[in-house]
Amino acid sequence: MEIKFDVGKVVYTDNIVAMIGVNLSYAEIKNCVTRHSCGDHGDVGWVELKANRSYIDKGGQIMSIFTIKGVKFYVITEYVIDDDEVTTTMVLLPEDYC
Repeated sequence: MEIKFDVGKVVYTDNIVAMIGVNLSYAEIKNCVTRHSCGDHGDVGWVELKANRSYIDKGGQIMSIFTIKGVKFYVITEYVIDDDEVTTTMVLLPEDYC
């Protein structure tokens, strides 16, 4: 897989951290973050996929949705092309998204 964008600093919500070792492994989550950075956005719809492709070129919020062992979670990158800002990726459960 070819990396399409840098995910920057990756942070996990408390709810995701609580799932590690219970329902999800760190390796499974890391694999999904890698898939996200390579343009595999999991279960997002067509509209989100089209937006993601645009944001890879110009910066913006890139969102992926994955389900592992019945646990649905999001990987969201605030992708910044400007060198003065930092790209950050968050891994979170749907109930963490506001």
